[in-house]
Amino acid sequence: MSNILDGERHYGWISIVLHWLVGFLVIGAYFSGFQAGQIKEDFEMLEAQGNPALEQQIETLKGERSDLMRIHVGVASLFWLVLLARIVWRTRNGQLPAVPQQPEFLQHLAIWVPRLMLVLLTVMIFSGPMIIWSYGYPISPFGLFKIPSPTGPIDGLGGNLSAIHIWTGHILASLLLVHILGTLKHLVIDRNTRSLKRITSPKQPS
Repeated sequence: MSNILDGERHYGWISIVLHWLVGFLVIGAYFSGFQAGQIKEDFEMLEAQGNPALEQQIETLKGERSDLMRIHVGVASLFWLVLLARIVWRTRNGQLPAVPQQPEFLQHLAIWVPRLMLVLLTVMIFSGPMIIWSYGYPISPFGLFKIPSPTGPIDGLGGNLSAIHIWTGHILASLLLVHILGTLKHLVIDRNTRSLKRITSPKQPS
């Protein structure tokens, strides 16, 4: 059980698995959503030209975006369970202290960046479904089942929520980059592997 649960100086397997699950889901959701947004801009630019010869290309791009959005919605749907589990688990167990022998502001950064990421993830998993529902569409995770809109179409809401969702995603990606750079600093500059070891192995002390 000591390897499964958190200790005073190390994370257990539950925390480690939840940490990496959230990380990979964030990356998958961000890049699928970002690419879908880029494709949307591309076909909207082509549509604005009003050239009938571009219709086939536009339809192809729309199909590619639909495929990406199915992946994005499916991956994001997994957040509900994983993020809830992570919040409950972290609230129950607390957070290990930051790696010692660091400047005070870096120790505060190490504590608050993960907390801010959880807040932003919460905003995203609520705003994402509401965007779809505000247009009156159901949510269909990986096409397995449908969750109908509880609100029906709401004029103007989808656009505002999309802006919040997109910018929250960019801020979240930036914080994830800060998180990764912090780990690289420990490894490359400080020559300290404790930060990485305690989130990859339950047996390593912090």
